Amino acid sequence: MDPFDDVRELAASILNKSLQTSPEYVTLSPHKIMSERHTLPVSKSDDIGDALLLHDKPFWARVMHRAVSRMQISGRADHADGFGRLYDIYHGSHGVSSEGTAWGENPHIVLGNLISDIEQCIASARSNLHLAVGTAPLHGYLIAARYLIPRYKNCGHAHPNDKDQAREWVNLIHKLLENSVRVWDAVKGILCADAPEGYEIGTANELSIGAKPTPISQAFRHGDYRAFGELVFEQLAELRHRGAFSTVSQTFAECCLRCAQSDDPRTQALPKEWYQKTLLCIQERGSALTRRSAGLPAMITSILTAYPEGDFFDSVICDLQTVAGKGSGDRDHQNSLRLPQVHGFNCLKDILTETKFGDSVERHVSVSLEIAVRGLESDKWAIRNCGLMLLKALITRMNDGTNTASSKVSSSHRRLSTLVYDKYQNLPDLLLRLLNPEKTINEETLRTQSQATSPNDTVLQAQHVFPALEIIEQSGIPERHQSEIRQAVWFHLEGPVWPIREKAAKALSYLPVSDQREEEMRQYLQTPWFTQNALHGRYLYLRFMFAQREYLLTSKLVQDVTTRRAAVDSLANFFEVIKELPAAAEWNPVLLELYLLIYTSLLDDNEDIRDTGATVASKLLDSTTSQNPQDRLPLSLMVPAARDKLLEHLKHNYHDSPSLWTHSLQRLLGLHLIPSVNSRKNLLFPSPKALLEDANREDPSLFAEEKQNLYVDNAQEARVWQEVLLSLDRSTADADHLRNLHVWAVDGVDALIEVAERENLDGPLGWTSKPDVFTLGVRILLAVEVALRVSANGGIANQDEVLRQRIRKLFEVGKECELRPAWMRMLRDIADGFD
Repeated sequence: MDPFDDVRELAASILNKSLQTSPEYVTLSPHKIMSERHTLPVSKSDDIGDALLLHDKPFWARVMHRAVSRMQISGRADHADGFGRLYDIYHGSHGVSSEGTAWGENPHIVLGNLISDIEQCIASARSNLHLAVGTAPLHGYLIAARYLIPRYKNCGHAHPNDKDQAREWVNLIHKLLENSVRVWDAVKGILCADAPEGYEIGTANELSIGAKPTPISQAFRHGDYRAFGELVFEQLAELRHRGAFSTVSQTFAECCLRCAQSDDPRTQALPKEWYQKTLLCIQERGSALTRRSAGLPAMITSILTAYPEGDFFDSVICDLQTVAGKGSGDRDHQNSLRLPQVHGFNCLKDILTETKFGDSVERHVSVSLEIAVRGLESDKWAIRNCGLMLLKALITRMNDGTNTASSKVSSSHRRLSTLVYDKYQNLPDLLLRLLNPEKTINEETLRTQSQATSPNDTVLQAQHVFPALEIIEQSGIPERHQSEIRQAVWFHLEGPVWPIREKAAKALSYLPVSDQREEEMRQYLQTPWFTQNALHGRYLYLRFMFAQREYLLTSKLVQDVTTRRAAVDSLANFFEVIKELPAAAEWNPVLLELYLLIYTSLLDDNEDIRDTGATVASKLLDSTTSQNPQDRLPLSLMVPAARDKLLEHLKHNYHDSPSLWTHSLQRLLGLHLIPSVNSRKNLLFPSPKALLEDANREDPSLFAEEKQNLYVDNAQEARVWQEVLLSLDRSTADADHLRNLHVWAVDGVDALIEVAERENLDGPLGWTSKPDVFTLGVRILLAVEVALRVSANGGIANQDEVLRQRIRKLFEVGKECELRPAWMRMLRDIADGFD
């Protein structure tokens, strides 16, 4: 049920292999399995006992119930996919054969039951869609069918020798198709409703129920592919909700690809037939305009997925260029303006930005550039806007997807990008057309400013000039028309529109520095200026010139450096300056704080920051070794090794540091870092019961909130800092903190006992499977061990017995409730230390 696809896929693979490696347990009864698990020696129960449970049908039934519950609460796609994988494992991985599954199930009955579940969900949705998304989420069952069908097919169930079973299999596939139609009927009223741009109809959950992929079976025949393809074609043609396009287009692309690979010539011809229907839709919907042309671009790109190169691909591009390059449009029978050009532009844009088409579109870029510029010259705003978007897509493609206008891109990359003028011979002429002042604003207005430019004039000017200046930023000025283009850029540097002046100044600042250019710059600056705009343009040019030169000298701009990167760079510079640390400095508390900052950088989710932190740690540890600096080789540690070495350094050199003890306690318990590691007072110990209740709360959010740092493993970090804490001298422990730690540990174990008894059973997908719950439990049990071991050396022994009693009770409750094995191992280790 993890949010990440690759994690779920790996987990499913492990479960499948685990079930296949212990087939001798399949024939055991559930009662036998449970009894053997609890009579196994403690040292073996975690391995063999858990393997036995994997073949316990009641155990799996409980897991599936929890998976359904979690999917219903959130409606999230990752939970639905997790449910679908578990359903497949439950019914398919226990040894599927031609006779049936290990549970004694007939695969046709399993798939039939799954289809019945799907039909119940659809019935709920048709009755009350709003209620159904919370009580009968459909997509998990569809995903389960997608996983089960190939598994059963590979075992011979798709084409069994028995004709009756073969007919039953085909009927099941047809039922899935029929149910796909029913799903569409239930949700298309919301998904196809026209709404203003930026306005969404219905909740995210309601919209998600119909936007899930339907399984395409390899048992399809020509009629099945036609029926299914036309269903998905209709969905793309009618959908108006942006979030649904991506999923439906993936399904249509898969369908087109399967058709093209079919041995049946009739099926092979289907994608081209659907293409002709798409062209018809483009013409018919010329008066139904949206900014992205709804699902029409997705229909085109899906069809081309089956033909990523060749004559058909080229003919599609040419057809769309013809549509986009037409005049200003005409009127339909209702006198509405028809602009199919908009759809042509949007389809071209999506094809040109699709990386999988690669070199196939390269030969069409020059013509597409011409069409995009022609679109910008249109008198219809919709065509100009689409022409602008196409031109921006082409600019990105011409530079291999790199934003070379960014100040962080190397000058060598920008020099290489000048090759685009050789590659696309019409580009210099197009630049001149876009920059031509006569088509944007007349020179008289520029000089006298006697007339205020209207908003429409400003937009028109920006649409022409901005793309041209961006190309110049990225690729410089071409040799051909160099003088005219340079004069046009200088012209716009003095124009009445501030953003255009700024863009022109920035473009000029990127041109290579030369004696000729410096002379040109001096002449320009000495030329009398007529307006405040002209003066401002010169100021902007000088500002960008100085900024660019500073960039070339320093290889970075300060404003582009993040706070974390700046901090770790500062540490690197600091330790580079001091080089060798004097021996007395090793125990300096100020340096301790710097070491801890370096350690924090080694946990950053930014790889560059971690690498820089490892470099700093290597130099620091190298300077503190006892060897003669002339005889040793410099250290160059990888990030994990740098963390381990730095912690060992701290344990050795600060073993009697109260500050390190306090900091280690904070890291162990997950407390917020106090401003200074030297502070030994005012540590706050939040209620573990409140923390546990918050961590155990079900999250109904449709989309998982990504954690701030995905690199760090908080449970593992707690273990690491417990080791540091236990390695320090006991005398460094603050008495107040130690007393509070005992109280916190007792309260924490009580909270775990309370929830364990309330939840009754744990196991897979149980309450401890929530990441924050698991991490908090680890912190509590590690804190218990610290409290007991520190008090055993003269600490607070009178509280130890209370803590031991709580641990014994939690261990017994855990055995009854099938508490998470990792926690049970920790409890067993703690209990072993009682004797």
